[in-house]
Amino acid sequence: MFNKDYNFLVKLFHYLVLGNKIVPELLFDIENLLNKKKINNLNIKHQLYITGLARAGTTILLNTIYSSNKFASYTYRDMPFVISPNIWNIVSKRIKSKKSVLRKHKDNILIDLDSPEQFEEVFWNLKDSDKYIFETFLREYEVDKQSLNLYELFIKNCLIKYKSNNYICKNNNNFLRIKSLLKRFPQAKFLVSIRNPLDHSISLLNQHKNFTKLQGEERFTKSYMNYLVHHEFGLSHKPMILDTKFQSDYGLNDINYWLEQWINLYNFAKKNNFNKNNNVLFIFYEELCNHPNSIMAKINNFIGENVFANIKDLNFKLKRYNENDYQFNSTLKKESLEIYNSFVG
Repeated sequence: MFNKDYNFLVKLFHYLVLGNKIVPELLFDIENLLNKKKINNLNIKHQLYITGLARAGTTILLNTIYSSNKFASYTYRDMPFVISPNIWNIVSKRIKSKKSVLRKHKDNILIDLDSPEQFEEVFWNLKDSDKYIFETFLREYEVDKQSLNLYELFIKNCLIKYKSNNYICKNNNNFLRIKSLLKRFPQAKFLVSIRNPLDHSISLLNQHKNFTKLQGEERFTKSYMNYLVHHEFGLSHKPMILDTKFQSDYGLNDINYWLEQWINLYNFAKKNNFNKNNNVLFIFYEELCNHPNSIMAKINNFIGENVFANIKDLNFKLKRYNENDYQFNSTLKKESLEIYNSFVG
């Protein structure tokens, strides 16, 4: 995010475009009308999704695959007109990218205007917000046929802009609709990132504290994340309601709350046998960092094409924490490790 560089007019621009539905709905209709012929003639070859719980390595996985130049994705340059990238491109293509900056997560990941990010959720917020976004939680739901058909147009508009037949998306919220996407797009492939639950929950707690501070100091940061339905942590955090309602006896600054979040999502994946689905591949964060070439080869095989020939930088740093510095509930710890090991096996 570049919010620290956003002046009042840019913030107002984001609000006018993303803070209501009238403008983006109109722009989406115009975009589809202008691209009707190209849309009808475009066939999607690869449709690749990266998802999982935040802090599982989804961003480094996205950046690595995107650097192959084989896939198109929505980028910071498309903001705030994600819903109409080709119309906005008349202006955005003239904007020069500034020097890369560290994103606000303080995780040493550099971003610029042409970096891909979790912007796809702008579409789902526009079309289905009343079905899955609630005051205190996000809920799993079944996407109807009309929204799925419009979503395909949304994908094709991105491919038209970036002149590609291969689409890639990182969106942690796709777990809320993964069943519908698997059913509607049988050719689509899903990479589900998973990380050791103890390290993962510590990372989530750290980011929650980081973004709580940021959002308290910069009001627009909170608004920006709300526009993107980015509720993984911070002042606007909302847990996901998957098979059962998520309830916790722990506060948000307790490590066990975030361990419960881990259990909530990956137990849902376990119950639904996603690891046994031929269109789903689980990517272990630790293995990605320690043996990146092996993981890249596995993804190539999964996709059915060598998409990593041009990738050179595979030097990922594995960050581990000392679990003894945190008071994990023994029952939750045992349950999370059992779930994790079930995927390893």
